[in-house]
Amino acid sequence: MQTAHSFRRFLEQTDLGATQEVHIIYVRQIARHGGASGLRDVGLLQNVLQRPVNKWQYEEADIFECAAEYGFGIVKVHAFVDGSK
Repeated sequence: MQTAHSFRRFLEQTDLGATQEVHIIYVRQIARHGGASGLRDVGLLQNVLQRPVNKWQYEEADIFECAAEYGFGIVKVHAFVDGSK
C-alpha cells in the first residue's frame, strides 16, 4: 500500500528531517490562514515526532494509531507559537 510505504519512509527519516517537514506544513498553514509564526521549542517538536516512531517500532502500532499520536502530540505540547493551526 502506497500510504503505508510513504509513512514508513517518513518514520525512517532523521528527527531533523521530520521536524523540518512538519515545520514546512506549519508555515504553509500560517501563510494560508494567518496567525503568529514561530517555533517555541524544537526539542518539544522532536519529542512529539519520536513518540509515534516508538509506537511503530515497539508496540507494532498501525498507521492510524501513529497518525493519532502525531495529532495529539502536536496539539498537546504547543511547540509552535500559534499552536491552534
